[in-house]
Amino acid sequence: MNVAATITQKPGGATIYQAHRSAEAMETRELTGSQILCEALMREGVEFLYGYPGGAIMPFYDALTSYPTLHHVFVRHE
Repeated sequence: MNVAATITQKPGGATIYQAHRSAEAMETRELTGSQILCEALMREGVEFLYGYPGGAIMPFYDALTSYPTLHHVFVRHE
């Protein structure tokens, strides 16, 4: 059984999630955790991210290159 979800953004910030149990109901795609995070940031209207890449966060930075509307600002370290 395939399960898919429709995510709808309403004015005022309310988000509606609707699950569909039919493969014909909608097209689905598989996302990594990093891609899900980028999609969520875009839905929330985030434009700028501040951070210092390295270590465990690198998969997120790899995914970030596919989302040109999210602009990363490198912070200074020590």
